[in-house]
Amino acid sequence: MLFRRLFVGLSVLVGSAMASVQLSQGADDKAAKRPAVTSLPRIAAAVHDALAGREFAKAIELIDAQLQKDDVAAPDYLLYLRGRAQTELRKFDGATLTFETLEKRYPQNAWFSRSRFGRADVFARQRNYRKAGEIYRVEAGRLLSRGRKDKLAEIYLEFANRYFNGVPAKDPSAKPKPDYTQALAYYQEALKLEPSIAVRHTVEPRVGRCYHELGKHGEAINAYRSYLSRYAGDKTKAAERTPAKTEIEVRFQLGRSQLAAGQRAEARKTWQDLIVSAAAKAAGGGTARRSDLSNRPHVWHSCTGDSGRFGTWRGCAGTILEGVSGARASSAG
Repeated sequence: MLFRRLFVGLSVLVGSAMASVQLSQGADDKAAKRPAVTSLPRIAAAVHDALAGREFAKAIELIDAQLQKDDVAAPDYLLYLRGRAQTELRKFDGATLTFETLEKRYPQNAWFSRSRFGRADVFARQRNYRKAGEIYRVEAGRLLSRGRKDKLAEIYLEFANRYFNGVPAKDPSAKPKPDYTQALAYYQEALKLEPSIAVRHTVEPRVGRCYHELGKHGEAINAYRSYLSRYAGDKTKAAERTPAKTEIEVRFQLGRSQLAAGQRAEARKTWQDLIVSAAAKAAGGGTARRSDLSNRPHVWHSCTGDSGRFGTWRGCAGTILEGVSGARASSAG
């Protein structure tokens, strides 16, 4: 529904823009003598009048006649208007062909992107929102800078964070209650804008957390693993690498989701690897040999328990390390 509303809104905007374009053209000689107030190509008065009067079939005939001339002016713009007119007449196949023709003939032209949006509008009117969405996303990526994407993402994140942290209850004494379903939806929409790495380092771990809190532990595990693979792997570029603090949190939450999914062995390994990881060292968490941990199952159990509830990863790691240190002290004594 969200995409459908977006497409309807964009269709209205595109239609309004087209009408404004036509009305902005001077149709008589007197208007032609005035200083130009638009960078849009000038078109024949008859074409303008037909479009403004919504006589789209007549407009197509007039445009075709213009395109047959050897000295035709702005053929790219005329093709765009032709495609728009065909769209309004619901001649969707013809409109798609017209837009494709424009894009093939004028790939470096200013009307190339407009034509792409025109095809997206055709798909949206045909209720093919998937194809329309693909075009909108590609063109949005072409038109928006990374900084602009972050600004747009902030609109979604404002709501996402509010739902994630908890909506204030009517009772002032009651704790805010998170709505992870709504938070997840808004976080996912923000990610579709392809924001900067800095934003993704905040949003992607929260997507995994939302899945976990909703009981979708398999999705949470996949989200955490995917994040670690991209931003904490051996081949991750330094500029894209997640901060140590974030990596620690994600690995710890991955273990929680694995434990909740009944993957106790995997959870144990995840936390053992966390304790001896470079991120833990960078955060001052200390290290311990894996053999020490695997040989102390009662220490591990005292950390994880059966409920999988923890305060922080440091509390869990601290319990394990304390047990290991105690064992070493006893053997030394």
